[in-house]
Amino acid sequence: MDGTLAIIKNTPTNSRPLLCLLLYIPSFFLLRTYCIKSNPQLLEFAPLLAAFPILMLCLKDTIRLWKKTFQFWKSSCLTGAILSISLYTFLYSLCFGAEGMGLEYGVVLNKGASDGVPTAFSINWIRVIIEPLLYQTLFTGLILPGVMHQSNRIAFLYFGGILFTTGSFQLNLAVFFLGVISAFLFDRQKSLLGPVIFHANAVIAGQLLETVFLSSVPMLLIFF
Repeated sequence: MDGTLAIIKNTPTNSRPLLCLLLYIPSFFLLRTYCIKSNPQLLEFAPLLAAFPILMLCLKDTIRLWKKTFQFWKSSCLTGAILSISLYTFLYSLCFGAEGMGLEYGVVLNKGASDGVPTAFSINWIRVIIEPLLYQTLFTGLILPGVMHQSNRIAFLYFGGILFTTGSFQLNLAVFFLGVISAFLFDRQKSLLGPVIFHANAVIAGQLLETVFLSSVPMLLIFF
């Protein structure tokens, strides 16, 4: 650990984001291998467990990033909340527009978990709270601006999506669009609060997609 910390300290500031990415990938695979062999229940948290030590190694950069983040907290929180409401509105409009949605939704909410299938309220709060903080700080705040210049906005947003799908090792459209929107919010407001708020609500929306909504609108499979 001391040797790795010394390497990061001696690395030029403009090269640290790439170094963080290079350290994250082997850390993830080591943790994934450990989880598969010793504790399969932790497998879904392997990306989070890999991201945390990288942020601790880059603690000064992380603190500097969040100090800058809170300078724009009002507009960033408002934008994140508006986009989150728009996300829920889209999902509910799409699903209530399908026949039978109202009945199925009511049945699931009233009965709770049935036949071993979790309901929309079986939310993993670690993912809702910790995942947005770690992912947005590491990928959107530290790695993305250092690897891809913000002057080319289209490339910046596109790479944000790619970074999220590869960094979380979830190759689906939902995670890609989450990365794109997070990059857009960060590019526009220079703050992580908007991306963190939207990310947290996207996790909750993902629970809805995997349970109640998916049974009513099979076309939503495109997001998985």
